[in-house]
Amino acid sequence: MAAQGLPIIKKNIFQHLLKHNGRLKAVGKLLAFYQKSGIQKLVRTTGLLKVLPGDLDKIERILPTITGESFREKVSFKPLKNDKLKVAYFTGCVTNYVNPQVGYSLLKVLEANNVGVLIPEQYCCGVPAWASGETQVVRFLAEANVKQFMDLDVDYIVTDCATCLSTWLKYPEILNNGNIQKLSAKVIDINRFLIEILDIKLEPADLGIKVTYHDPCHLKRLPLGKEAPRELLNRLSPSFERVEMALADSCCGSAGSFNLTHYNLSQKVVAPKVEAIEKSGAQVVTSSCPSCIMQLNHALRERGSNIEVKHTIELAAQCLQKKN
Repeated sequence: MAAQGLPIIKKNIFQHLLKHNGRLKAVGKLLAFYQKSGIQKLVRTTGLLKVLPGDLDKIERILPTITGESFREKVSFKPLKNDKLKVAYFTGCVTNYVNPQVGYSLLKVLEANNVGVLIPEQYCCGVPAWASGETQVVRFLAEANVKQFMDLDVDYIVTDCATCLSTWLKYPEILNNGNIQKLSAKVIDINRFLIEILDIKLEPADLGIKVTYHDPCHLKRLPLGKEAPRELLNRLSPSFERVEMALADSCCGSAGSFNLTHYNLSQKVVAPKVEAIEKSGAQVVTSSCPSCIMQLNHALRERGSNIEVKHTIELAAQCLQKKN
């Protein structure tokens, strides 16, 4: 790594995008325009990307629908009375720029359970740079996030992203600062928070579907990382039938940006997973990692499947909506 350095595209992304929220937002708006203006359709129809080196035409199809708007900037808050707990919400980049419905679902479920939520200014957790050995960028992002969350009067820091959670837990090591251990210990996966801290009781709503679950690699190795999401789904029963698929805890091949830099290999990795999802008979596959959700959604669409891919918190919110 030291001898060869990073590719120029990656280096620019780490140095000039991840460290600047305004630039990330601008890129999001450009991607949204690309998709909604008809340019994307034209590019795909003409096969323009196929004439360029690599697998750009295939990689471009992984790109989900981009809203072009930041979830953190759009969300509005209603002060809660008698909130029994206060949490800060680390949204992660994908929820903020790609899957705002996950963020709204999380807020809906927490508000229904009298949990006060703060969403401070924040940055990428740093995992793309960490995976590529760009340690200076990782430290910059870790320090920036710690600064935003350190003095908040909250009981926990919740996140819907398994990867962001695992990265936050490394912050004391990344920054070589044991004093941050107390802060990182507050960071908790939303599934575990609902089950272990809130001991949430959810009235079932009849959704009439069969659901299975995929274990994110970054979550399954953490305490209650495998159990909490399943327990949450169990507590939603009989809103739907939960089935355990084969290979539930095998890697989906996403691995952050691996599916972009090694597209063909990543699709070979996910192929057995897709077959297992289909054999489960489920109409919905859930997970707790935005990166996994994008990878599974792409692989299923490429196979011509109509199986939906959702975050566990989306199903919880969906049941609330059915009741209301």
